[in-house]
Amino acid sequence: MNAIAKTIAQPFTLPSTYLKATLFVVLSVFTPMLMHQFSLGGSAFLPLLFITFLAAFRFGWAVGILSAVASPLVSNALTGMPPGIILYVVLAQCVLIALLVGLFTRGSLRISFWQVLGVIVAYQLVAFAVESIYLDATIAFDAIVVSIPGMIIQLAFFTLYSRYLLKRKA
Repeated sequence: MNAIAKTIAQPFTLPSTYLKATLFVVLSVFTPMLMHQFSLGGSAFLPLLFITFLAAFRFGWAVGILSAVASPLVSNALTGMPPGIILYVVLAQCVLIALLVGLFTRGSLRISFWQVLGVIVAYQLVAFAVESIYLDATIAFDAIVVSIPGMIIQLAFFTLYSRYLLKRKA
């Protein structure tokens, strides 16, 4: 096995990777359920995407990818959410978040405002493209508008959280 393949495979040999990913999958299933109990729309606050972002940011791309793939699938199997075609949109968004956050941070716990904004814009563009193809461009645009509070929360939280972690580390 060459050095690149070993580097990519290494995190997946650690039991802690799967334990952390499992924790984030549980959070990804129960957080939206909790939000809906208090009439806080999951489509507005994007808890599944937020938790995937947190998993990849805090514990790296491998935990992020495992969480990104398992969370929407487990949530759909247990709760029916996200439904139908939206399941595939959310799955694509989560995987993109995990890959981009892993690329930007590379284990440093440092992510800039512009990098967080880039991740948000990228996953929204993917969602818009997929929803426009399978549903309708108007529905896709409306989904972006509804999710603005969640995007603002992600932008503020991850920018400030990165600064906090860097100050704490120093």
